[in-house]
Amino acid sequence: MMADAAKEARRSRDWRTIVFRILAALATLFFVTNLRLIPEPWLAQGAPDFRQWSDAMTVAIAMLIVGSLVAVIWRPRAMPLPLQYLAIATVLAVVVVAPFEGPYIFFVVIPLVLVIAAYPEPRALMSLTPEGSISRPLLALGLLAMVLLAPGLWLALSRELQGMSGDWISNFEHTVLLLLAGILTSTKRPGWQVLGILTGATFLYLGAAALAVPDAPGSWGLTGGILALLCGAGYIALTFFEARRIARVAAVSQEVR
Repeated sequence: MMADAAKEARRSRDWRTIVFRILAALATLFFVTNLRLIPEPWLAQGAPDFRQWSDAMTVAIAMLIVGSLVAVIWRPRAMPLPLQYLAIATVLAVVVVAPFEGPYIFFVVIPLVLVIAAYPEPRALMSLTPEGSISRPLLALGLLAMVLLAPGLWLALSRELQGMSGDWISNFEHTVLLLLAGILTSTKRPGWQVLGILTGATFLYLGAAALAVPDAPGSWGLTGGILALLCGAGYIALTFFEARRIARVAAVSQEVR
């Protein structure tokens, strides 16, 4: 046990880990500025405006990015899943946004690309094979959220294709990335608890924001806000439930030995 702790301590001091943590900290500072928009839905005045919901979606993706970065800074080798999420999200963001809004998206994702490239255990990022069995309750919740948000996704994409003003493609992309986080949580790969809690917290925030600005263009509205609150609470509750179940199974297995 002491040998394992000493080995982990040596790893934490190697140059690749140090470089990775520095880049991850800089990327965190880059994206954390978006969290200043957290109160915007509650500060809305006058007629409903597209920015009221667009700002909420910007906060949502910032919560997922910043939370994932903080987790991997803390324990980089022990939590590859949050970084795998960021890697897939980066690719999806470029693929979805670039055709509509041009090369600016490449500049936005540069900090994440550098962090991913510097990860000290690159092989750990190459597989999404679940450790043990997939969490069926979390997967079911992720698929349910996908079904409930499908009409909103189609609306955002169709309005972008029609050339309507507003950040429709960004809202589409942010929603897809939120759903991705929920699906990846069900794999229970190392770091899944962090991603599950982040997903739940993000749904809770968006649910509250939707209730605050139900008539803003793109908003999930009153019904969507309530469902998002339930979904967020479900993600957090199921994450703790699954974590405790795994701990109990491990304890029983240890006693048998």
